[in-house]
Amino acid sequence: MKAHSIRLGLDVARLDSVGKGTGTRPEFKPEIKHLREAGTAIAAMWFLLCGYNTSLPVEPAIYDLLVTMPGGIKRVQVKTTTFKQTGWTVQVGRRSYSVGNRGARVPYDPDQLDSSSSWTAI
Repeated sequence: MKAHSIRLGLDVARLDSVGKGTGTRPEFKPEIKHLREAGTAIAAMWFLLCGYNTSLPVEPAIYDLLVTMPGGIKRVQVKTTTFKQTGWTVQVGRRSYSVGNRGARVPYDPDQLDSSSSWTAI
């Protein structure tokens, strides 16, 4: 870019100082409060580390991942949970797509997801 600017006779002297030392380095500190947003990426990484290719659906779908396994492509729904001092609370289901995700919780249709008892929790 600089060579093209000089060839064109443009003054780029002020650009030399832009971005040098003006910002601070971001601090990377994983926090459990972000687990829900990271769950699908963690699951995809786990399957990839196990040697299975993964894909994310382009459009909203019941499943979160497609995983290529020896028995074919499997549809995987990813769930995360955390522990609070009052104990574990687990509710498995989904909400129909609505503004604010406030629709009634409904169970998953077994025909829309694939399952296997050999899968291990991450």
